[in-house]
Amino acid sequence: MLQRRQKRGSLVCEKSKFENLDLNLMILSFRE
Repeated sequence: MLQRRQKRGSLVCEKSKFENLDLNLMILSFRE
């Protein structure tokens, strides 16, 4: 049970990382 919860949490972490990358890419494209 605990392991499953940790897995879900890590997935959320990865998703937020990707979303931050997308935001950075958008900001960079707007600057150029």
